[in-house]
Amino acid sequence: MNGYCRLKVYDTGFAFDPTTGWTFMLNETGLAILKDFRKGCGEEDAAERLVREREISLPAAQRDVADFSSKLRSLGLS
Repeated sequence: MNGYCRLKVYDTGFAFDPTTGWTFMLNETGLAILKDFRKGCGEEDAAERLVREREISLPAAQRDVADFSSKLRSLGLS
């Protein structure tokens, strides 16, 4: 199981890790990406959804998803 699956996530963007006690505040983009990851979507699928729903370019969406993935890894959540 990925570490981000253990997070308790609220629609407001507030996330809590019951294992570490850490709390996080996600912006709308981070929340959307995390929801996609929790559904089993990969980075490319998450980026494509951002393009459709947020009307941003594919390169920008791919960068956002990659940056978010990197942050999850640095926190030990992926």
